[in-house]
Amino acid sequence: MGLFNLPGPLYDLVDRAVFAAAPAPWRLVFWAVVAAVSSLLIYKWLSPQAKIAATKERVAELRRRMLDHDGEDLASAMPLIRAQLAIAFRHLGLVLPATLIASLPALTLMIWLDTSYARFLPDSAPFIEVVPAGFEGTWRTEADVPRITVRERTGQAVADIPVQKPIPQIEKRHWWNVLLGNPAGYLPDHGPVERVTVHLPEQAYLPFGPGWARSWMALFIPVFFVTSLFFYRIARIQ
Repeated sequence: MGLFNLPGPLYDLVDRAVFAAAPAPWRLVFWAVVAAVSSLLIYKWLSPQAKIAATKERVAELRRRMLDHDGEDLASAMPLIRAQLAIAFRHLGLVLPATLIASLPALTLMIWLDTSYARFLPDSAPFIEVVPAGFEGTWRTEADVPRITVRERTGQAVADIPVQKPIPQIEKRHWWNVLLGNPAGYLPDHGPVERVTVHLPEQAYLPFGPGWARSWMALFIPVFFVTSLFFYRIARIQ
């Protein structure tokens, strides 16, 4: 499990214990609102709001002075240009640290949603691709948890993978898995198989539009942005 996957069990607990009876689209709406509000509250708490407000006033003042400048003498305008650049970098320095930290709840939530709401495990065997060529993956459902058995052309099994989560790709462990883990697990480091791709069916949450526009993101993202804009205004966040 990677660092960004650590809140996943908590999200699972809330999703199953509190909203088990709610339809999936309403759960996605709830999580979008939670992600937007929590991110903005963390940003407001961590960022120097008074300094940001003063910086915005200074930016507005410099813009007015630039508009009032006749534009004939570039040398006289250079101090205003340098001041605008300096205040722009100051504003970036004030908001960037808090913005990065405040984005973590939404990021971890979207990672969890992609593993929980994007796809589902089918009743029939899906198409399986194995890299490198020369190996064949077989979907087995005789147990409670589906498994993928990878065999050589001779029929000898080289990997047996339990599929506990609807994750479309299983690879060997990489360095970035310290941050972003694969809930489906990993292939053996010294095994001959590099990657197994399972073409799992995608969940649809909207009754209209093409398949790509009916996924969890098509519902989550608009609600997230609308909630963010609304809460940004009512909370008077700088």
